[in-house]
Amino acid sequence: QLKQKRIRSERDFILSPTQHDVSDLKSPLGMAPPVFYGWLAVFGTIIALSLWPEGLVPHKYHLDKLAHLTAYATLAGIPALFSTSRRVVFAIAATLILISAGLEIAQYLLPDRWPSLLDLAANIVGVVGGTVSGWVLRMIYFAHWHRAGEIQETP
Repeated sequence: QLKQKRIRSERDFILSPTQHDVSDLKSPLGMAPPVFYGWLAVFGTIIALSLWPEGLVPHKYHLDKLAHLTAYATLAGIPALFSTSRRVVFAIAATLILISAGLEIAQYLLPDRWPSLLDLAANIVGVVGGTVSGWVLRMIYFAHWHRAGEIQETP
C-alpha cells in the first residue's frame, strides 16, 4: 500500500506539479521538469529535422505530411496534457504555428529544401489536434482520479 501511494504521488507530480510543494522545481511552462526537458528535446529535434538539408521522410504517399502532423501533434499535446495553465497551452499552440510557418519559409533559403503549404497545413492540423487531444486526455485523467477520491481539486 505504501508503494502504491508513492507511485500515485509520482504520477500526480508529473501530471500536476502544483499540487505538491515543488514550486522551486516547476519549469517556466508549468510542467514538471522531466516533462519540460523531454518536450524541449522533441522541439529541438523537430527544428533540426525541418532545417536538415535533405528531407528524411519520403514524399511518396504523402508520408511526410503524416510525419509533420504527428510531430506537431506531439509537440502541442505534451503541454496540453502536462501544463497547469490553459493560457500557457494556447500561447504554446499559437507559437508553434508561427514557428512552423517560419521554418517553412526558412526552407526556401536552403539549397535542397522547398517550402510547402501542405506541410504547413499538416503542421497546423497537428497543433490543433494535439492540443485538443492533450486537453481531453487530461480531463479524463482528472475525472477518473477525482472520482476515486485521490485528487481533491481538478485544474
